Amino acid sequence: VKEMDVEEAKAQQQNKYDRQLRLWGARGQAALAGARVLLVGAGPTATETAKNLVLPGVGAVTVLDGHAVGPRDLANNFFVTPADVGKPRAEAAAAALAELNPDCACDWRRAFPEEVLATEPGYVAAFTLVVGCQLRGALQQQLAQACRARGVPLLLVRSYGLIGHVRIVTDNHEVVEARPDPAPVDLRLADPFPTLREYALGGLDLAALDNAAHGHVPYVLLLLRLQKAWKDQHEGRLPATFEEKQAFKASVRAAARDFAMELNFQEAHAEAYRAYVAQELPYEVAELFELEEVLNPKPTSSNFIFLVRALKDFMAAEGEGKPPLSGQIPDMTGSSEMYMAVQEIYQARARADQAAVGARLRALLAAAGRPEDTVSEEELATFCKNTLSLQRYASGALEEEFQPAPDQLKETVAMAMMDLPEDAAQCPLLWYIGLRGVDQFFEKNGHYPGTQEDLLLPDGMSLWNEMQTLVKGWETEVPPLSKKHATEMTRYGGAELHNIAAVIGGIASQEAVKIITHQFTPLKNTLIYNGIAGISGVYEL
Repeated sequence: VKEMDVEEAKAQQQNKYDRQLRLWGARGQAALAGARVLLVGAGPTATETAKNLVLPGVGAVTVLDGHAVGPRDLANNFFVTPADVGKPRAEAAAAALAELNPDCACDWRRAFPEEVLATEPGYVAAFTLVVGCQLRGALQQQLAQACRARGVPLLLVRSYGLIGHVRIVTDNHEVVEARPDPAPVDLRLADPFPTLREYALGGLDLAALDNAAHGHVPYVLLLLRLQKAWKDQHEGRLPATFEEKQAFKASVRAAARDFAMELNFQEAHAEAYRAYVAQELPYEVAELFELEEVLNPKPTSSNFIFLVRALKDFMAAEGEGKPPLSGQIPDMTGSSEMYMAVQEIYQARARADQAAVGARLRALLAAAGRPEDTVSEEELATFCKNTLSLQRYASGALEEEFQPAPDQLKETVAMAMMDLPEDAAQCPLLWYIGLRGVDQFFEKNGHYPGTQEDLLLPDGMSLWNEMQTLVKGWETEVPPLSKKHATEMTRYGGAELHNIAAVIGGIASQEAVKIITHQFTPLKNTLIYNGIAGISGVYEL
């Protein structure tokens, strides 16, 4: 009965999260369920972000906010009701979020983040991810420093009038399952391994096949046979020049009995380059081999570091310069018998490669004083299947962005000015300047520009001065920036609109899932949303 109960519970979870399991799989869902998220803020942007984490089953959310629910919250936040007025905003938000999914534990704490950072700087260490919402520049930096000191990734989220801002702050984010589209394909046709070569060049007699069978030989086998014929006629060389490559492709077409009807030969013609272009390790992956921590792993190094070092050692020895095969082959026209035979050949080689990488991994772990089973077979298999898309991501320190003349920001602004949208005034980066300007205005005046109707004009002028001062410090020309941008930012009066909050919350939660699951590629490192024109831009700041 207990076993049936467990199986029934698993089936219920499978049905409940079916759509997202198709996106990030069981490993991703397990990572999400085990995550603890600190939500700093309880306004509409915060609750919209949290909603999109609670619904897919994040393990726990703690809401940190020092405010009480007031009339303004009723006007712009769907997660509070008139009955909540006077209650801690964190309590009201946590209660509403908890109703969305009983699988998520939602709790709250009434405190201002600056107070917590001053008295408990280690508070953030208990969380998988910190999401800071509606924070000004100075507080953003304080929170970033606390998270950085404890190795906790930070996601900064903000909506201001019709403008949105999402910023990822992390020194080290490792991605194994980047899931690029299209996925890289490694068939090893330019340098086939023995079992594949033997099967392709073995007893199969193409000339003796009837037309139906001739049109159902997988293109992998066709290309290897045509490759051998080419090498026999060219002193063992593969096609190298443009003319030779064109000639090889022509030989593929010529080998067909009826090229217009034989899909396998059409596929071979389209994929002919695989017979003479070797699969190279992407530059981003090769770069990982030169990391100091990979060259000299420490007992405290992450599983990812040990796996990368094992990969490096494997490629230098058994792999003969090549990464382990993933064992995955694309769909191709062919008989079921031949396709399955080819698939098994690739999978057998992949299993052998994985075993070799695993042996090197265990030796590295033992040398570092770590248990040999630190990395599970499932984690090892996932790593070996994704060696062509490994990533290690660093966003850059947030404090550098706020320096008087940051090099990276200056370069990004200069590049953006060379690639302006049709309406240059709506370039999202210009609104980032507006966001920086309103924060500087607040630091000097204690309120956002435009919050008092009788001060709209002087506030607009003051904000325009702040924005000009900011750009001048960057020593970069920004021609499309004008006083109209300052006027529009002043018109917002610090308003947080729920429709913009919903858009930004959706974007931010997507990035949060990437960070928690270590899947897909996070944005690098800032997204600015322009709700006026309905466009966004991603910038490395």
